[in-house]
Order: sequence, then structure tokens, then C-alpha cells
Amino acid sequence: MAEKERIFCEECHFRKVACPAGEGPQGEPLTSRRHVAREAALRGRVDYRRLERDILLVMATGDDQKEANREVVGLIKSATGVDAVGLRLQDGDDFPYFCQEGFSHDFLEKENSLLIKTADGGICRNDDGSICLECTCGLVITGKTDPEDPNSTRGGSLWTNDSCPFLDIPPEEDARIHPRNQCIHEGYASVALIPVRAKERIIGLLQLNHRAPGAFTLDDVESLELVADSIGEMMLRKVEHEKLLASERFLRMVTENLPVMIGYWTDEFRCSFANRGYLEWYGKSSEQMVGISLPDLLGGEGFRRVQKQACAALRGEPQQFEGRLLKATGETAYTWTHYIPDRVDGKVRGFFALITDLSELKRAEAGLQASQALNRRIIECVQEGIVVHDRELRYLAWNPFLEQLTGITEDHVLGRRPQDLFPTLKAGSLEQVEKALRGEVAPGEEFFYNIEETGHSGWTYNTAAPLRSDDGSIIGVIRTISDVTARKKLEEQLRHAQRMEALGQLAGGVAHDFNNVLQVIMGYAALAEIKAGAELKEPLREIVAAAERASELTSGLLSYSRKQVFKLEPVDLNKLVAMVEKFLIRVLGDDVLFELKRSADPLVVTVDKAHLQQVFVNLAANARDAMPNGGELSVQLEGLHLDQGFVATHGFGTPGPHALITVSDTGEGIPKEHLQRIFEPFFTTKGEGKGTGLGLSIVYGIVTQLHGHITCYSESGIGTTFRIYLPLTGGAEEFAEPEPVAPQVIEEEVTILLVEDDPGVRRVTRELLEAFGYQVVEAADGAEAVALFAKEHARIRLAVVDALMPGMNGVETLVALREIVPEVKALILSGYAQHIISGKMGIPEGVVFVDKPVVPARLLEGVTRALVGN
Repeated sequence: MAEKERIFCEECHFRKVACPAGEGPQGEPLTSRRHVAREAALRGRVDYRRLERDILLVMATGDDQKEANREVVGLIKSATGVDAVGLRLQDGDDFPYFCQEGFSHDFLEKENSLLIKTADGGICRNDDGSICLECTCGLVITGKTDPEDPNSTRGGSLWTNDSCPFLDIPPEEDARIHPRNQCIHEGYASVALIPVRAKERIIGLLQLNHRAPGAFTLDDVESLELVADSIGEMMLRKVEHEKLLASERFLRMVTENLPVMIGYWTDEFRCSFANRGYLEWYGKSSEQMVGISLPDLLGGEGFRRVQKQACAALRGEPQQFEGRLLKATGETAYTWTHYIPDRVDGKVRGFFALITDLSELKRAEAGLQASQALNRRIIECVQEGIVVHDRELRYLAWNPFLEQLTGITEDHVLGRRPQDLFPTLKAGSLEQVEKALRGEVAPGEEFFYNIEETGHSGWTYNTAAPLRSDDGSIIGVIRTISDVTARKKLEEQLRHAQRMEALGQLAGGVAHDFNNVLQVIMGYAALAEIKAGAELKEPLREIVAAAERASELTSGLLSYSRKQVFKLEPVDLNKLVAMVEKFLIRVLGDDVLFELKRSADPLVVTVDKAHLQQVFVNLAANARDAMPNGGELSVQLEGLHLDQGFVATHGFGTPGPHALITVSDTGEGIPKEHLQRIFEPFFTTKGEGKGTGLGLSIVYGIVTQLHGHITCYSESGIGTTFRIYLPLTGGAEEFAEPEPVAPQVIEEEVTILLVEDDPGVRRVTRELLEAFGYQVVEAADGAEAVALFAKEHARIRLAVVDALMPGMNGVETLVALREIVPEVKALILSGYAQHIISGKMGIPEGVVFVDKPVVPARLLEGVTRALVGN
């Protein structure tokens, strides 16, 4: 460090290279008496007592605190002869330069703030909450100097006649935070940092900088500490004095201009102060009022009315009360009075009296109450919903008609907003209100409401109009809500009857004709079975079985068209659902978790078992389509009693015991605008070619024909819940799980690789393909299929693969096969919808898809298309 660049010392401080560390121009130590004497001779001796007197005089006589501080800095600079003097004062959390002389603009820009900022722009604090301040100035201001340090004093100052060694302090030994060393870089060898205190608290810093070394002695620094303390105390006194004067001016201005009477009464009930309002009320001058007793001012009767409260105030108990007070004019006014005890050293010396004239307010209040009472009676009596919103759409009024309509009380609504209270509220309803709030014409509209919490639902006709103040500005919205549920139900019933009639005719005709075809098939198959040899009897029985299953489908169509006679019998729902549970799980797929919650008690209903099973299957399929990424489906069974109130509120059902079937999914939900149409025939929210729109309609038709009712509640992004209510009856019988349904065949003269993990399905599919002339080799899984294909790929032209198998799935198997023979034809079989399999696995281009259970004609068609590449 001896040769380190410096800019110190009297003879060379204007150069970029200075003397070696710790030496003067001739090599003597910077702290030597000769060096100090040279500087003292240049400056002369400082009379600190005189300097302190001059500073106190300036600060005591100056009206402008800022100007006085500037003059103080000038006095210190002139008396000490240093190159620069700065005065830092606290401003919030920081200690910027309040005034200075001698520092450069660049120095001030870099050194003005001592705060340390955090990464997010906040202020850095210590663990005890104190502010972190940078560099040497921060060390002194925070009072963290070390009295044992030769550069520190007992008074907390830090000084040096050679600042260069501060550059050599190792970081782990440096008590400063983020040392900048800007004083050193600016060429100041001598630096004295003196804390400015007021009432033992550091409020600032007096900084003296000199470019030459040896500018200070310990006596100088300690004398400057006394000067800094005088500055701090005088500044505090000036501030407190100015605050006192400002407070007095403010209080007088407030008391004279407030529209209330303000007075002060001593513990002898004598007035020592009264503002303008007090004097005008009693028609007295200030001289007449001061010294008057409270009984003389109020009179005997008037004093007796307030005596109890006045005595309580003198006991230290604040008093607030209303009453009548006589004016000097003889007029009696209604006032509000507040007595505030005045405590001095724990003793009550008197009390302040604040009196407000409430006469006009009381008259206005009475008129307002009468008007509000009338408006309230009008709103309560009108047989129409009345709603009032403020500009933030908070409810201000909600009349009894709406309480009855929605089941929600006024207390629950007032102060809240529609979107907070009714999350499922239609956007159009809010748009209508917002239009009115903008002053636009908002035509009446019909809206459907469904309040899950209360079970109330129906249709309303809503109007909205701006609510304007006296000056014409819009202060809110007033709405009228009419109940049009009965009319809408009549309209819907008419439309529904017309649609059902049309669809029933169509479905009945198709089912009738199809039944005739099936009858021919079943009849000839039965005849053929009688005449056939043993080898043909099994295939013919399969034909008959398949036709019978097709007959069940036509039966479903006939039931929907109400041309099918139901086979009604008492059934326990717990057993029926348990029986169909496995099939529902297959319908849902591996990505959907199925949960069944049975009733603890038997739930016996009179139903057609096959048709009610169809209801569960349709709902499960609908839920599966709503959960493309997986989810949960739950079926809950419980008993409940529908009373007359429930029937009247919901508009369906008959009073008595019912079974409630709740089917809930966690799918995408149904948009609100579609909820009213989901049971309509041919209505679907799915894309083109992805749904017939008959699934929920069939559910609705079956439930209705069973004298039941179905409701739907759904929210987009949350899920859908269907509730089916069926009347309970007595008695139920055991029934077995239905036999599984088998598929059928198709043909072509090529060798086909059949890959299917289910042995029964694999066997019947092979027999069907072979019956049509195909050669078939089979594999039970993907790995076996790849190994078999690697050996016999020369003769295999088509691979028929099940989509979902343990280990390698169908698509992975096809990819592996095409790595061996890229041009191999392929067909995928699956019980899941094509879009689900494609979305989950990504079916390769050119692969034909056929759904299960396999219909022979469709399988034959699929094989043909796969082979010809179409």
C-alpha cells in the first residue's frame, strides 16, 4: 500500500500520485507535531467559544430555519478554514445534506443519500428494525463507532488526518456498511464526522473535510462536538417553538370557524374560553362570557338539566347527550353536547364543552324517515321484485317479493354485489345493469335463475333503469323483476310436447320397421338352427343372441317414443346399480375414478330394469365425454320425502317418499345458455359428428315414463350434477347380473394379425374373420404381436389391434409393427369413442377405427377400407 495512488498532503494534494502511506512531504509522519503545527499556522487558532456564541445567535434570531443553517455552515467553514463543511439532517429514514459549502456537485450526487435499498426497492433494516446506513457517515449517525478506536471519540465522532488507511481495512474488520470512500477518492485527507444530537438522540451529522492532512486535533473534534450539540438543541427548540405557534394558530382558526359551540369551564363552573359560536348563541361578548358561571348562563332550570353531566365530567367521565337549549333570542333548539374532561397531572381542572345545533338535522331526519317509511311500504307491498344498486352494484334494496321468489333474505343480500352473491348469474343480467349504470337504454329481458343454496329456480322478466340524484347524475340502478316462471313452463311444455310427439313418431316408425327386420333374422336363424348340423348350431345361436340384443336397442327407441310397453317390477336401486357398476367403469375408462354411495336402507322403486340401466349408462357416457383429461364420477343413492312445499317450489313431483339418484362428475360443465336445452331431442354441445343429441333425451323420456323427474345443475369448469327423483314403492326382488353382450363378423382373403388381450373377444373375433374367409394369426398382447409379426410378416397384410391392452397399447404396438414393415395396413378396435382414443394416444394416419362391440358389417367394412387404403 506504500506506493498506492493518493491525492493527499499540502504540497502534493493536487497531483494524482502522493506521498507514501503515513508520511508527509519530507517523509515525516502525518501526525507529527511539525506537520500539525504547519497546518495550525496556516489557519490560526479557532475560538470555539466565540464560534458557538455566533452560531446560537444566528439560530436564535433567524426566522428562516434553512437560511440560518446555511449561515451556520458558513461560520464553521470560515472559523476552521477547512475546504468543505456539510450538515446532514434526518429526513424520514434518510440523512441527506441539508446545507453545505465546498463539496462538488458530483460528490453531493453520490453521497447525498445514505440509505441501503433491497433488491425489490425497499429499505434495508437491521434485525431490531433500525435503518441500515452506508459508509462512515452511516456508522456515526447510527451511533456504532468504537470509543476504543483511535479515530473515534467518547462523544461518538470519527475523525482522521489521513483517510488513506481506510482503504486498507479488510472487509471482515470494517464496521462500516458498504464503504464508498468517496471522501478519499475526492482527495480529502482530513475528515471529521460529528454527530448532531438533540435530547440524546442523533438527528444529524456535521461533516468537515480538508484536502491537506493534519487538519484536526482531538481538542478540535471535542470542541466541535459541543458546537454540534448546541446546534442540535437549538434546532429542536426552534422546531418545537414553531410547532407550538403553528398549533396555536391552527386551533384558533379551527375553533373560530367550526360550526359548533366550543367553551371551557373550570372546576368551579366558570367560563374561561368561548368561541364565536358560543358568544353568538348567547348574545354575549368575550368579556361578558369569560368568568360567568354556568348556572348564571343557563338559568336555574337549564343548569339542572345539565348539572348531572357537568359534575360527571369534573369527575373525569366524558359525557355525550342530546337535549333542548335556549338561545338568547328565546328560541329553543335541539342540540348534541359533548363534555370532555381536562386532566392535568392526573387531576381534572375543568372540561371542554362542544355543542352542535341539530335542529335542522332533526327536521330533515323526521321528513326523511317519513319518506323512507312510505317508500318502504310501497316496495314491500308491490307484487314484483324491486332491486336498487349503488354505482359499485352493491344491493341497497331487496323487497319481500324477492325473498319469497329466491328464498334469500334481505339481510343476506344488502351491501353485497350480484357476482359475489350469485356466482352462476348470467352475464346478460349484469350487462343489463351496467348499461343502465352508463345511462343507456336497457330493454327488458328474460332470464333463468337457479339458486343451488335454496333450491329455487325459475324465469324472470327484468328491467333496469338509471337511478339519478337531484342534479341528474347517475347514483345507481333500479330494477324490476317479474316472475314469469308459470308462463315459461306453459310455453316449454307446449314446445316439449310438440318435439316429443315428432320425435316419438320418427323413433316409433324406425323401431317398428327395424323390429320387423330383426324378426325375420331371428326367425330364419332359428329355422336354420333346427336344420343345421352340429358344426353350424353355435354360429346360428350367436346370430340369434345378437339379434336379441339389437331388439333391446329398438325397445329403447320404442320406450322413448312411448310406444314400448315397460316391464315394470319392484327393484331395489342398491342392487340394480351394483349390478351395472362394472359396466359403468368400463364405459368411463381408466382415467375416470368411479365412486358408488349406496343407501343404508333398501330403495324399492317400480321400474323397467333394462331401461333404468340405460339411464345410468347414458349419464356415465355423457360424463365421460365431459372429462377428456380424466376426473371423477359419483353415483349416490338416498331416500327422501317430498312435501307440498318442495313440489310448489320446484314445480314437479308429487308429495311422498322418493328415491333420489345423484350423478355428479368433475368434467368441463355445461354452459349456462345450454342448460335449458340439454334434454331436447337432437340438441348437443359436442362438435359435428361427435354426438347425436339423443343420450340425455332418452334419459329424460325413460325417467318421465317411470313417473319420475330429473334436474341438472352445472357450472363451466366445475362439473355437472343430475338428480333423478323416483317414487318409492314396497317390495323388491333379487336379480342376476345380465349376460355380457357378444360381437359379430366380417371377411376378406388375406392373413390378418389379430391382437386382443381379452380371450373371449379374441376367440369370437377370430371365428368371425375366419367365417368370412380370412386367415387369422392371433396374439394376446403387444409384445407377443411384435414377436409374431417379426417371424411371419411376409404373409400378414393387415393388423387388427385392440386399443387398450396391458403393457403396450394399440398405438404403441402399431408403431412397433411399422418399424418392421412400414407399409403394413392397420385397424384399431376400441370400446371407447374414436376422439377419446385419438386424443389419448394419437392414432397414426391411415389407420381405420372400428368401435366395440363389433358389428359384423362394420368390421367387414373396416377391414375392406384398411386393405384398400381408403
